[in-house]
Amino acid sequence: MINRKFLGALIPVVALVVFPWTASSQDDEEIDTSALDELMAEDEAGGGEDATLDSLAEFEDAEDASLAGADVAGEPDEEAGAEGDGEEEDSGKKSGVKLDEGQWLEYPSTMGYSGLVKTMAATSGSPMSWSVGFNASFFVKKSFLYTGDVKDEHKRIQGAVHFRFTPIKYLEIFVALDSYANSTNLSIQRPQLFQTLGDTTIGVKGLYSVDLYTVALALYPRFLNKVGDVGFDWKATSVTLMLANTLDLKPRTNFPLRIHVNFGWDFNNSSKLVESREKAMTAAAGFAQYIMRFERFALNVNRNDSFLMSLAFDFTTPWVNPFLEWNMEIPVNRQGFNCLQQQYSAFPDDDSCLQIEGGAAFPMDLVLGLRFQPPPVPGLSFLVAADIGLLGTKTHVRELPANAPYDIYFGVSYSHAKKKELVQIEKEVVKEVVKEIALPPPPHILGRIVDSETSMGIEGAVVTILDAQGNELAGMNPVVTKPDGSFVSYPLAAGAFSLGVKAEWYFDPIDCSVTLDATGDKEMECPLRPMPRLATITGKVSDSVSGSGVGNATVLLDGTVTKSVTTDSMGYFEIELESGEYTAKAEADKYFTKQATFDAPAGKTTSVDIQISEKPKKSLVVVQKKKIVIKKQIQFEFDSATIKPESYVVLDSVAEAMLQNPGITLVEIQGHTDDKGENDYNLDLSQRRADSCREYLIAVGVDPDRLIAKGYGETKPIAPNVTAKGRTKNRRVEFHILAQEGED
Repeated sequence: MINRKFLGALIPVVALVVFPWTASSQDDEEIDTSALDELMAEDEAGGGEDATLDSLAEFEDAEDASLAGADVAGEPDEEAGAEGDGEEEDSGKKSGVKLDEGQWLEYPSTMGYSGLVKTMAATSGSPMSWSVGFNASFFVKKSFLYTGDVKDEHKRIQGAVHFRFTPIKYLEIFVALDSYANSTNLSIQRPQLFQTLGDTTIGVKGLYSVDLYTVALALYPRFLNKVGDVGFDWKATSVTLMLANTLDLKPRTNFPLRIHVNFGWDFNNSSKLVESREKAMTAAAGFAQYIMRFERFALNVNRNDSFLMSLAFDFTTPWVNPFLEWNMEIPVNRQGFNCLQQQYSAFPDDDSCLQIEGGAAFPMDLVLGLRFQPPPVPGLSFLVAADIGLLGTKTHVRELPANAPYDIYFGVSYSHAKKKELVQIEKEVVKEVVKEIALPPPPHILGRIVDSETSMGIEGAVVTILDAQGNELAGMNPVVTKPDGSFVSYPLAAGAFSLGVKAEWYFDPIDCSVTLDATGDKEMECPLRPMPRLATITGKVSDSVSGSGVGNATVLLDGTVTKSVTTDSMGYFEIELESGEYTAKAEADKYFTKQATFDAPAGKTTSVDIQISEKPKKSLVVVQKKKIVIKKQIQFEFDSATIKPESYVVLDSVAEAMLQNPGITLVEIQGHTDDKGENDYNLDLSQRRADSCREYLIAVGVDPDRLIAKGYGETKPIAPNVTAKGRTKNRRVEFHILAQEGED
């Protein structure tokens, strides 16, 4: 039960609910074009002047009726948003409550600004809209601040009234008046009831919107009431700077979800509220004294600034808007308070320090809430929410007030947007407007830029409209073609025009002209002749053993076109060819032939390095009936399938033997190991080494269909594995001929 003193604290809180309600004025606006079309049609049907004025009156009555019965739609109608002036079109993207074309509402948070419970939304109402509201919260918790031998029962109730006003587009002004009362049954605490009346927040928020995304920057100082007195304690004034971001998915996807992200900084000076009292306590005790944690919580005294973060989601469905918020404050010790050098108070208020407790004391909470908007009264809203403390509720430090374990919120608000008023227009004016609208629209060029060889559209071509003399039209920017090569020009006068077209890898058009008349748009097609798409190929031919360049080597490049180039004295070459896939084959006196395949994209430089092996004076291979015998064993990096460069010459000799003996149709490349290591590992290593040899032979020109690779591990030794020499013999690669032409 809440005691009588605590109930007495509710009287000033509830008194804040009473507000003067003011009615808004109405501005005159002109009737839109669609209404004029209907009126003129009735007039031409024979109604005369009286009929026209009667129709205008009926139209005004219908408009008033639609305003009176506006529903809470969650988003303005797309067709309605397409009419009116530019400002009305922008308002059609909002997910607020729609009242009429160009008017929408946003509901206030508990701080007054447009938003949820704590999270600021980067939104606002339409110009000249306003909202007023009241919210209250409470919690009751046993063993909240004290959980040891001394336990407490803490009760808090809070109430706030707030007002929001949007004078012009992209600007919001808000005010909030906050009062709260805290009580405890802790016998050592005097007083046991704290009341704070009239903490005031006054803020301004500016917004900027790009498509679905809106960003807002807000600045709002908080003027804190004195402790035990009336009026503001100016030294304790705190200021918050907030950056709010909102992504509204509904206008583009029709999914009624908004995502809000807040980052802010709170310049907090609330410790000034108790500065004089703590100095007096310190002087009396002879050592540093500070207020108890109950007082720190009740007065919301924070000795740090805070970096603020929020992430929230709200669903802008009709009538009921569920939402979820996550909020966190990260303390920053701008004031220089050194908790570790201060003597702790006596039991039971033995608080710790942020430097000891760390993130466990950071305030963090999760808010689950619903906002109800009864359809009969557009603008009326009821709020219910639960704020659940996640961190900072049980870890008490001197720098921060404890975070409430939970808060239950209730609120009511009313938002109002200024509605349009239709004005009767004399019949002569109506006729004049209709005549102007009836004029045919100016013609456009409906063009398409295409490839002259493939007739495919050219994307990204820059089209400039020229007059009959070939001069650019003043004040008319070029247009860029769409993926299919199409474009639509700006409105033009009747006459002769030509096109200036710039497109990458295409020559300028020889003649693309068109003549427009007043009958309407004109279609045309402008073909462009493609340029050769050239690629630059650079490379080096080098010795596989020494790495030095091989001069006077011939590099044959075969692909889109076939050309050859000779290396300079350092082994380098460079050539320009049409783009495409190429095979480069390097040949040099006393060297094996080597080739490499690569892709040469247009407009870029492709580098190709080819290592060739010098032919030995004596052949390193012997072709037998069932085997290609190699006189040097192929060497690999330790415990790897990477072939050492000195073994390239052996594999090049095998490749040459196969190329010179096309009758050998299938060769098995066998990989073998010694018996060191696990059987499965040796089998895998031998397979990988056989695969490496096969890939090398394919790269130098052997048909892959003539090669298979198989690893045998340690299963086929040719020497005992008891000596190092025997194991060396067993680590080998062999080439077995499995098929030849003429064999069954």
